[in-house]
Amino acid sequence: MKKTLTLLSIAVLSAAATSLIAGNGDVKTDKYRRSSLYTILVKSDATNELDAASGSSNNAVLDLTKSLVNKNQTKLDSVSGMSIVLKEFDSIPVPSQFDAMNVGPRFINLDSLRNVITFGEKSDALEAIQPKKKGGFGKFAKGALSVASSATTGADVTKSALINNDTIIDYVPAAANRFFAANHTAAALVAKWWNYKDAVTDGSHYDNVVIADRSLEGATAAEKAEAAASLRKEGRLDAIADELIGNTYVVVNYMRYRKYADIIAEAQAMANAVGGMFGSYGALASQAAGAAAGAIAGDGFAIQTNSYLYRLDWNGMKDNFYKQYWDKSLDELIKSGICKLTFVGKEKNNAYVRQAITSKRSQGELLKNATINAIDGAVAKLQAKFPEFRVKTPIVKVDAQAGLLYAEIGTKENVEAGDEYDVLEPNEDLKTGAISYKKVGKVKVVKDQIWDNQAGAAQDLQDDLNSSDAKVKEAAEKKAANKVTMTAFQGKVKEDYAGNLLVLSKKK
Repeated sequence: MKKTLTLLSIAVLSAAATSLIAGNGDVKTDKYRRSSLYTILVKSDATNELDAASGSSNNAVLDLTKSLVNKNQTKLDSVSGMSIVLKEFDSIPVPSQFDAMNVGPRFINLDSLRNVITFGEKSDALEAIQPKKKGGFGKFAKGALSVASSATTGADVTKSALINNDTIIDYVPAAANRFFAANHTAAALVAKWWNYKDAVTDGSHYDNVVIADRSLEGATAAEKAEAAASLRKEGRLDAIADELIGNTYVVVNYMRYRKYADIIAEAQAMANAVGGMFGSYGALASQAAGAAAGAIAGDGFAIQTNSYLYRLDWNGMKDNFYKQYWDKSLDELIKSGICKLTFVGKEKNNAYVRQAITSKRSQGELLKNATINAIDGAVAKLQAKFPEFRVKTPIVKVDAQAGLLYAEIGTKENVEAGDEYDVLEPNEDLKTGAISYKKVGKVKVVKDQIWDNQAGAAQDLQDDLNSSDAKVKEAAEKKAANKVTMTAFQGKVKEDYAGNLLVLSKKK
C-alpha cells in the first residue's frame, strides 16, 4: 500500500524525495536518503618503483611477462605525483551520491604491514576474495599470482612491473583486514550510526539522532527533531535504521600514478601470456586492447586504482546489538566480535591525468582532479558490477511529450550512451515503515545528452577552447554549444514519473 508523502513519512524513503511539480516540468527534490560510504587509501612507497628490472627466472610465465613489458617500459620516478595524491586524498569528499561515513583513519600503510603479514594470512585473505572460476583466464591469473607470490616477498620490488604490482596487490586484502581489526572499523560504524556516548543516558549509551538526521536529508533541525520523536513513538525507527545502516559501505583504494603506456603494456603482456597458453583468444584480445588503448593513450599519465568494496553486516548483528549491547559500552561491543564487514567485490579503474603543458593550472590541481575522478570512476564501476551497491537517483525533470526525463548524474557516475535505467516508484508499508520499490518503466541514456560532471570538467573544457589544436578546439566548441547540465533519458515517459527514482539496470 502506498502512503501519501508527508513531512514524517518522507523519512522512510531511500534516495527518494518530496516532489513539487513546476509548470515547466521541473521536479524539486529536497529530502531524501542515501547509502553511506567510508573511503580509505592504501599507500606504499614500493608502488613508485615501476621499472622492469633485469633478473632471471626458470618460470615461463615470468619470463614472458618480463620480456613483453620491457619492450616499451622505462623507469618512472612518480614520487612527486603520488605525494600529491596522498596529500590531497584526506581532503577529498566521498562521491556525492553517498553520505560520508569516515569514522577513522583514511590511510593504510602497506609497507609496514607487509613486514608482519604472514604467508598464510595473505593466502587466506586472497582466497576469501577470489571469485570462483573454472579454467581459462581466471585459472591462469590465479596461477600467475601464486607464482608471483612465491617468487617475490617482503620489500623485494625487483621483478617486472606486472609481477611486482600483482605481488604488492596480493597484500592489500590482508592489510585491509588488519586495518579493520586494529581500528575496530565495523563497531565504529555502528557506534557512529547510533551516536554512541560514554556516559549512559536513560539506560542507554545510544540514541537515534544520527538516524533521524540521515532520514531527512535537507530538512530543518525542527523537522528532524519532530521526526525522531514520532518515528520512535510509532515503532518505525528500526525499519529505517535497517535500511540506512544496512547500506553502509567501505571502499579501500590502492592507487598508482603511472604512465598510460605502461598500463597498456601490462594489459598486453597478460593477454599475450594467456594467448600463448590457451590458443588464439589471448592474442586477439591483446591486439584489440592494444589498438584501442594505443589510439588514445599517447605519452600521458593516469591514476590507476584497484578498489575493494566491503559492506557493514548489519543484518547479521542487529538482533544481538539491540538485545545485549544497547546498554553496554563500546568496548564491550568491540569485544563481542559481532560487528563485521563483508567483502562484496573488487574493480579496477584508470583516470587520465591532464598535463600542465596543455593547461594554465598547476600539476597539483590537475592531479587532485584526476584522483577525485579515479575514486568516482572506481565507485561507478563497482556499482555497475554489483547491483546491491547501486544507488537510486531522483528524477529532477520530466518532459512526457518529448519522452524524456532528466537526472543529475553523468560522466562522474560513468553514465554512457545506451545505458539502461529502471524507473522505480517507492512504496511504504504503513505498519513497519519499510520501503519497497515497484518498477514502473525503463529508459535509456540519450547520446550527446550526458552531463560532464567530472572534477575539473569546466576547466578542461576552457583549456580545450583555448587549444592550438584545431580538432581539439572544434570538439570543445561543439560541446560548449550543447550546454548539457543534466543527463537525458529516453523512453515511454509518463508525467507521474516525477518524484520517482532511477537505478542502473544494464550497462550498454
